[in-house]
Amino acid sequence: MKKFFFALVAPSFITVFSWSQGQTLKLATKEYASYDYADAAQHFEKMQKSDIALRSLGDSYYKIQQYGKSEQDYSQLMTSPGVTSQDVANYISVLLMNEKYTEAITWMGKYSTSYPLDKRFSTYLSNSN
Repeated sequence: MKKFFFALVAPSFITVFSWSQGQTLKLATKEYASYDYADAAQHFEKMQKSDIALRSLGDSYYKIQQYGKSEQDYSQLMTSPGVTSQDVANYISVLLMNEKYTEAITWMGKYSTSYPLDKRFSTYLSNSN
């Protein structure tokens, strides 16, 4: 009887959870597009930590000058296979804002190796030596 009940109830919980995640993403995306980064961040916080949520959350916190939280989210995103060159550049910017210069220079080196045609940080790296 318990197994039967679980088999009926579990799919409904999964459906409700999936639907609520979709609604939260829609609302957070709408607020982000409307430049309401503080409210968008609150909604992105409630979501599972996907690449989209971490990227938007890190960016939202950066734009409302909560650099510590932004760094945490970008740090998690750096371990993802879906990380983009812009994600790495944003992470470096957040590290600089948090005065973590040694770590930022390390990431600039990684960035320059991974994206050799992008010279965004080459001047900074050449002046840091």
